[in-house]
Amino acid sequence: GDLVGVFADGNKEYFQFIIKDLGQTVQDWQSGIAVRT
Repeated sequence: GDLVGVFADGNKEYFQFIIKDLGQTVQDWQSGIAVRT
């Protein structure tokens, strides 16, 4: 998938919002890398 965002805080709630809103998934919770699937 395409890299869509890197978040230093690795905020899971924010990622869950991204996943719900944009249909994306998180590849690595700890490094906070969200990827388009």
